[in-house]
Amino acid sequence: AVEQRIREAGLTLNRTREGTYITGRELTIRNEVAGVLNKIHHFDPLPRNELPTRLNEENRMVLAGIYGIQSLRQVEQCVGEIEEAIGVVLGDIYYINIVTHILIAMERMRSRRYINPGGVMDPKLINPLIYKKIAACVQTFSQAVQITFPPNELLYIYTHFMGCGVGELPKREVIGQTLQSTQPEVLAFCEELIQQMEAETQVRFTEDANLFYSLLLHINSMITRIQYNVRIVCLLREKTVAEFPQMYAQVKSAVLELKKKYYPKHFISEDELCYLCLYFQLALEPKTPRRRVLLVFSTGIGTSHLLKKRVATVFPELEIAAVISLRQLKNRDVSDLDLILTTVGLDFEISCPSVTVSVLLDPKDIEEVRRALKE
Repeated sequence: AVEQRIREAGLTLNRTREGTYITGRELTIRNEVAGVLNKIHHFDPLPRNELPTRLNEENRMVLAGIYGIQSLRQVEQCVGEIEEAIGVVLGDIYYINIVTHILIAMERMRSRRYINPGGVMDPKLINPLIYKKIAACVQTFSQAVQITFPPNELLYIYTHFMGCGVGELPKREVIGQTLQSTQPEVLAFCEELIQQMEAETQVRFTEDANLFYSLLLHINSMITRIQYNVRIVCLLREKTVAEFPQMYAQVKSAVLELKKKYYPKHFISEDELCYLCLYFQLALEPKTPRRRVLLVFSTGIGTSHLLKKRVATVFPELEIAAVISLRQLKNRDVSDLDLILTTVGLDFEISCPSVTVSVLLDPKDIEEVRRALKE
């Protein structure tokens, strides 16, 4: 079963006197590991006397069992610091991918098995500002784990982050940086896709700025993925195709037509098509005004992500405006907010109601939030 699975991915299973191992393109091997983890059943994590984690219990046990709980904690902290540095929060699937990738890289460095040079990314395509921020975080991480990441491993990490979608729209300056660094053909791909979908559905998608920015960020990452063979899994693929067959067919037709025009040598998977379909389907959903809350954290984006999940589950009627650090809150305009939920007490005055809650939002926290929303 393993041999058949890896053969389909273009890998080879080798049996020698020294042992059995897999050979092939490094990125393909790492994608296969992440792909297996992504298909494991997902449910909310239940930390047991451990640091909060964004991984579900099964993935956490698998990765901790292979690489050790200490390494896993250090990698999650590093990923959280990179997220904060470049101003994004990764979606769950992308998060598993990058954590798995760095753990594999660490294991290679410890055993002095380095990846082959070249074939990672064209230096001309690198965004110097984002690369510098990621490199600084990896340098700090390297010192903590006492492993030196060579340039090619750093480029692999950069490629994965550039190929990752975000769990929410980043702040405006990050969107501005993305627009400035976006290749003309990627921007044209996004604009023409929206125009074609508008013609197909007779819906004015071009007037939806939120759709444009969300779609551009996703397509920007998608193009990086298809160019460098970074694979993602859409856990809602079967449900998406079954519930929105017409929208899916329209998106698929438009995307494959544009691929022939702009990226004829590359492959766009069904999983990628499903994500694009969901962007347009969500844009059709009726939009009703919701009360806006801001989540403020002090111990890393990963920790606050747990709170974000709990708030979204318990209070679906609320709109989570952003997830930021306490330091960022001091410079943020809060006039557009109804409530601030913070995991740390505020030591300065702010013109917006706030409630201090735990990361897991226990029953007492929920009652306090409901009381604040009624005031």
